[in-house]
Amino acid sequence: MNKWTDQINHIYKKLIKYCSIFYKLRRILPLKVLKQVYFAFVHSNILYAVEIYANTHKSHLDKLMKLNNKLLRIIQDKPKRTHIIELYENYSTLPVILLHQQNLILFAHNILHCPYKLPDLFRHYLDKNDDIHSHNTRLKDSVHLYRPNTEFGQT
Repeated sequence: MNKWTDQINHIYKKLIKYCSIFYKLRRILPLKVLKQVYFAFVHSNILYAVEIYANTHKSHLDKLMKLNNKLLRIIQDKPKRTHIIELYENYSTLPVILLHQQNLILFAHNILHCPYKLPDLFRHYLDKNDDIHSHNTRLKDSVHLYRPNTEFGQT
């Protein structure tokens, strides 16, 4: 087992208990409150560190994605044949893989345009070409792409 699957299993175990809770709550609470409950307890757990744990292969994320789909179906009281796109649109959210991509893009944006919002550790995580050299090139404001010295880790 790798660390990614350990983290995914940990999140899965935290969220699986909400299936029975949501089955009971959907008959009692209004839709607006159910949505708030979902975002407070489920979505927040999925979103926490998604930039890190979702870097694994899609097959490792599969059971977490299916559980999230199931929770959305239960809480929205939708049949099993309902397209997942509809489930996510109703709640204005994204599947785990797209949440991962969105958060990586937001992280890169904050590094480049709002470094004051980040801890000092990440403020210089991405370097611009202008920081590396003083040549006046067309790409001086672009992110500097470092080339690996070895073929280790390349596919």
